[in-house]
Amino acid sequence: MALNTTEYALGHRCVWSTCNVTGYPSIYREYKLDCCTLSVPLNYARPNRSITISMSRLSPLQSTSQNNTLFILMGGPGASGWNLLKSAALLIPAQLGL
Repeated sequence: MALNTTEYALGHRCVWSTCNVTGYPSIYREYKLDCCTLSVPLNYARPNRSITISMSRLSPLQSTSQNNTLFILMGGPGASGWNLLKSAALLIPAQLGL
């Protein structure tokens, strides 16, 4: 039986907290980096197994009139998404509201 994704999402929220990372570029002084982990079904059609995914959120410290959100799928099985995140501040200026 397939899982009702709306019901699942309502009961499984990401709890954001400050990331415990070091060594990322000084340009990040303009940003706040938060992290969370979330348990999700490996297969929504057969939800008897789950995996844990890690997410990060990079947001400018200065408020802007824009409230934009950008989701980027980074990494994969056995690969880290941190390399892309390390360059995100260079690629996406704070003026864009991201």
